[in-house]
Order: sequence, then C-alpha cells, then structure tokens
Amino acid sequence: LAAGAQVAALRTAAAERLVELSPAPIPAAFSTADAEKLGVKEGVSEISTPLTSDSVRTTNLRVGTQKVTDTLVKPNETFSLEAALGPIEYSEGFVSSGVVMNGFNNEALGGGLSQLATNVFNIGYLAGYEDVEHRPHTKHFSRYPMGRESTLWSGSIDVKWKNTTPYGAVIDTYLEGGYVVTKLWSTKYYDVETWTSEPRNYRQPVMTEGKGPDCEPQGLGDPGFTVTVSRTVKLGDKVVEDSSYDWTYQPDHGRTCPKPQPATPPA
Repeated sequence: LAAGAQVAALRTAAAERLVELSPAPIPAAFSTADAEKLGVKEGVSEISTPLTSDSVRTTNLRVGTQKVTDTLVKPNETFSLEAALGPIEYSEGFVSSGVVMNGFNNEALGGGLSQLATNVFNIGYLAGYEDVEHRPHTKHFSRYPMGRESTLWSGSIDVKWKNTTPYGAVIDTYLEGGYVVTKLWSTKYYDVETWTSEPRNYRQPVMTEGKGPDCEPQGLGDPGFTVTVSRTVKLGDKVVEDSSYDWTYQPDHGRTCPKPQPATPPA
C-alpha cells in the first residue's frame, strides 16, 4: 500500500497499529536541469523610462514591477501583462493616480502602470518576439518613444507578446535612479532593426467646454501628430518579419468648466 493508504487503514485495524514508512525523494516539477535547458544566459533587450515627480504614481510602478519581475516565459508561450500583474485592487497595494480618460487627465486605480506596459512591450518588440497585443496612448508623452509605447486598461487593453524562440525568457524590472528599468534575459536569437518616422500631419489643440459638477479646467497642451513605426526581424539571412504600423496621437485639448451657480436664497 502507498503510505497514505497505509495510514488510513490503521483507523479500522484491530491488530497492533504500526506501519513502516519508506520516505523517497519527489522529483521537482521544474528542475535545475529544466531551467538550464531554457538557455537563459544573457540580456537580449532593455529599456529605461523616467519616472515623474508624482510619488503616488510611483507607488503603483513599484508594486507593479515587483509583481512582474522574474516572470518566466517559455518557448511558444504568450506573456500577458494583465495576467502577470494580477488583480489591480487596493488590497494588492495599488493606489489611485493620474490616467488619460477620453482625451483628458483624470484619476483611476493603478494610474501610471502604462509606463510598465510601455517597458514590457518594448523588451518583447526589441527582441523580435511576436507582437500579439498592444495599443499606444491617445496622446503623446515625451518620456516614451514616439509610437513605440503602450497603455494598459484592465479588462480591455493588455500588452501581450509571444516568445517565438527556442529559449526561455525572464523579465527583470525595477525602479532605479529615477527610472523604470526593464530587461529581458534569454539567448539572442533574432537580429532586429526598428525605426520611427518623423512626426507628420500636426493637429493643433483647441479649447472645449466641459460639463457636469466633476469638470476640471485644463489648459491647452501639445499638438497631435502621426508617426510610423517599423521593424525588421531576421534569423540569419532570412527575413522573418518586415512590418510597420501608423499611430496618430490626438491633440492635448484644453477644457473650460462652467462657473458654479450661487445657491438661490429662500423666499
């Protein structure tokens, strides 16, 4: 009998309740040998983007990077930032901070995690992995590469890339010296070239009129524009991918708000 069954049988045994157990090692589900076979031995890609002065926003990035770092993506597996982060909730250490909502500045739980989304998108893109899902911001932030960045919105916008190499990939990300640093460790497989066009088709911001009690005025910001991002991925002399996409940033419109009306005194 197996040890568990032997112990269970003692409950009904009328004779002496004694069983001899022979402990044996249990093989690891993922051994050192398995890890070595994945060939994670060098930095393949990395990006650093500057933090803002908003310490609350930085809290979300500190929590987010701690949840994502050391994530292993095996060959043919697809990485999902949303899955790696887990629930974006107060109980998980996230806080409310600035986001862009409907083209205007606002606040939401997890604000600032788009910076981590930008970084993890880039390490996959620069490594030549398959771009499964990403979506740049509606307006441009100078701390990110034009066109080559991504936002995150739980339940609707994710960052996903597929490891299309025969090697494992480990994400290493942390805050250091005023930057969010993100690296991909693996074995170099592809030769990758990326480039971004000059901005074009500029569109100037305009003032709009907001409504409702929660309206907050906002000054005119930067103009909108369009850029093209291109990537060539080679495996030896073979071109695996030669792709490009256009992205149009919206102008950073301003907003006026109606003046609050004085309360009408009682008759």
